[in-house]
Amino acid sequence: MSIRRQRNWVYPPDIRGIADVEKHLRKHYTEHVDESVERIKDFVDNISSMDTDDIAEGASNLYFTAERCQDTAGGMFTGNTETFITATYQDGDGTVDLVVPVKDEDNMTSDSDTHLATQQSIKAYVDDSIPTDFYSQSQVDGMVYYKDFQSMTDDSYYSFTPNSNYGMIFVHGRYNFISDWWGQFRYSTDGPMCVKTDGYADMDATTGALNGTTGVDGHITVSTHSVDGKIYIENRRGGATGLVITVL
Repeated sequence: MSIRRQRNWVYPPDIRGIADVEKHLRKHYTEHVDESVERIKDFVDNISSMDTDDIAEGASNLYFTAERCQDTAGGMFTGNTETFITATYQDGDGTVDLVVPVKDEDNMTSDSDTHLATQQSIKAYVDDSIPTDFYSQSQVDGMVYYKDFQSMTDDSYYSFTPNSNYGMIFVHGRYNFISDWWGQFRYSTDGPMCVKTDGYADMDATTGALNGTTGVDGHITVSTHSVDGKIYIENRRGGATGLVITVL
């Protein structure tokens, strides 16, 4: 085969014009492109089958592992400040323990300021602090005696020793002094004596001890007793009643 030279360009002997040049270049580059595509394909195939064992781990390209994830999340718990809860990361099994300090203590005698109370213990403590039949407040201030019943059960009585052997008793409905029933009495535990001076018709006065069913059914009865020196209040109104007792 002979080669023709023209202006420092070397042409194969079969190239005689522009069409031959174009044909030759297309063939030449097609062969190179096909070869490059094949190499790229081989490279991609190799990458797809690679894992972390094929890539060296460095300072900035750390592998993602379950242990590293757990350590990071665990540090977020144990490195924080919690209130009324203790968070502990267990590295051995990759878990986080959350512990709330709780006391189930009905009488709350420990008086702890670092524990929460259970609902049951709060209810038990409140229930034990309030009498079963009524809520009462007693106040003695000089010659004044005051007692407030939230709910005095039907056919029940309450007795107490007054500060003085004689004076005035005021008994009225707990919720509205004007519209509820009320009664005013003079009393003496020496005689004894108990006299109604004003009030509703269903308010009665008598003497002697009351037991819950002594007075008239449907009424409130106030009494004094010379033997024990006490004043008695009896509820027979037919249901639980809120009332207030004031003694002067």
